[in-house]
Amino acid sequence: MIKKKDESKPQKEKQPKIDPKISELEKQVAVLQIEKADLADSLKQIAADFANVRRRHDEEKTRGSSLATNGLVMEIFPILDNFRRASEHAPAIEITDDNIPDLGEDDFRKISAYFEGIRQIEKQLESVLQNVGLIRIETINQSFDPRTMEAIAYESHPELPENTVIDELEGGYKLNDKVIRPAKVRVSSGQ
Repeated sequence: MIKKKDESKPQKEKQPKIDPKISELEKQVAVLQIEKADLADSLKQIAADFANVRRRHDEEKTRGSSLATNGLVMEIFPILDNFRRASEHAPAIEITDDNIPDLGEDDFRKISAYFEGIRQIEKQLESVLQNVGLIRIETINQSFDPRTMEAIAYESHPELPENTVIDELEGGYKLNDKVIRPAKVRVSSGQ
């Protein structure tokens, strides 16, 4: 009689024996791969943190530079104002045959050159300040703007509409689009 195999019982396949050393090495490789992934994540985080520190440093440097510029400009304002006042009150000297004998031609030319020099220094100072972002606020015959101007006086002026700037007593300035000194002005009250 032939014996039939019992098909109800699954047959065990013979698995090759794995060397315990290989099994241990595979476990170590798996652990090292996890550590490698963790280190890569840490490195990415450190790189992102470094980029943020660099960005904040650059922003603070820019802000510090802007504050220093602002402070310097505020110190220069009185000098610029005095140059402007000197220029406004300087006589307009014109050389004619009638006035040369009174002063003497040489003295007259020296005085004229002196006043022109003052005007040139004022222009040079304004140019330097414009290069760092300083802009003078336009006021004369403009509508009064309380964001950029300070009304010192209101005066009746029949030729100008109400709230129109008549005169500027002290120039106003913006530094990089921020008002750092409002213009002091006289304003028309209409009538």
